[in-house]
Amino acid sequence: MVRSCISVAFATTVWFIASVVLPVMTPSAYAQEPTPFRGVVSVTATEELLLVPEQIRLQMLVRAESREGSNALKIMQRHKERVTKDLVALGASESSIVFSKSTLTVGIPGVENPEVAQRWLNQQAAQIAQMRNLNPQFRAPPAASNPEDTIRDLPQIFQAMASLSAEWKLDNGLNEAAVLLMTQLRTAIDEKDFKGKKLKEPLDSDEQQMIQPLLTSGAYSISYQQPEMQLIYVSMLTEAKEADALASAFKKAQSQASILANAAGRKIGNIRTISSNANSLSQNYPSPYVTAASGAAQTSPLKNNREIGAENPNALKTVVAINISFELE
Repeated sequence: MVRSCISVAFATTVWFIASVVLPVMTPSAYAQEPTPFRGVVSVTATEELLLVPEQIRLQMLVRAESREGSNALKIMQRHKERVTKDLVALGASESSIVFSKSTLTVGIPGVENPEVAQRWLNQQAAQIAQMRNLNPQFRAPPAASNPEDTIRDLPQIFQAMASLSAEWKLDNGLNEAAVLLMTQLRTAIDEKDFKGKKLKEPLDSDEQQMIQPLLTSGAYSISYQQPEMQLIYVSMLTEAKEADALASAFKKAQSQASILANAAGRKIGNIRTISSNANSLSQNYPSPYVTAASGAAQTSPLKNNREIGAENPNALKTVVAINISFELE
């Protein structure tokens, strides 16, 4: 990869989509004044930007549980203070460490959607009863006589939750130290329990036995969830970088259009239409619980500086395309 002074490398592979449109001459056209429109040649050229990582960003959810709401919030506050100190010790920029305000929910531990789990238990009980009516010899574990009562008897746990964001600047881009830092951070996040796995409220054996049917039913009602942690490389797609890429793509499109026009015995004239777009090849980020910039470049060029993020630094790529048509002379 060859980098220019703005640390952007352009891929050598360029894809062209071209077409030549010539006017259809009817017999009557030979007896009239020639029309100004003599056909067009249309070309699409792309330029790939390989971006250099500028920072590592952590964004994740943290949790704390208790049987009392006020205590869950206190535990969360202490957890935030401890995690902040750990992040600073790991080299994170202190000004970049941001926790959202804690929210408090109450529910059955380990059951994402109690209502769906309850409906599943009701259906299970109805199916067992139907099977017994059809076949007196049918054997099955006894179902709860009243699932609603069972759910009301289950322990209610308060959960405090907050989002966390922190950043590490990479002054030297992607070097060995940056790669090692990413691995060290993943290990430390788990070992130091940033997520709060150890802050769960323990259940006794009776409560565990009571909750087991719902845990089993919950396996049939798992909904889509955003990842609770993302550790990504981040680079900035600036207007200057995108402008240089567009200029390079334009020259290649113009050259290809000339080749096609020459093949048709013509020359290219004025520009008839022109448009462009930029699309990120990296993953979209962040998750909804972090209000950072969008991870996908906007489709219109030179709009604003945009961030591109990816877990793999080699995926920090953006393709700039230009679509142009020239009149034929």
